[in-house]
Amino acid sequence: MPRPSEEEERTPHVLTGTRLYLRPLTREDLAHIRRWSEDAELRTLIGELGPMSEAESEEYLYQVDAYSNREWFAVIANDDNRIIGEAGFRQHSHEYRCRSWQGNHYV
Repeated sequence: MPRPSEEEERTPHVLTGTRLYLRPLTREDLAHIRRWSEDAELRTLIGELGPMSEAESEEYLYQVDAYSNREWFAVIANDDNRIIGEAGFRQHSHEYRCRSWQGNHYV
């Protein structure tokens, strides 16, 4: 099993299951997200319009961190510590104590 990177080792797991775990997105994840965005068939499945540039991926990570009504995670396979997707909560309402869930499994 590959060892996690230094950044991944410092990043706490948010939720751990038998086959995968969630952790906050890191800058290291952006290369994978950009690669997934270049796959036209995958884009049609997840609703993306076009490939993501490096600048757009940096902006994406900024948006994930900047908004208090959203929490986003990398989905990591336990067996090889490989990022296989992203998932998160969007538009959560403190007043109604609810959130909408969105997830994309790429691998």
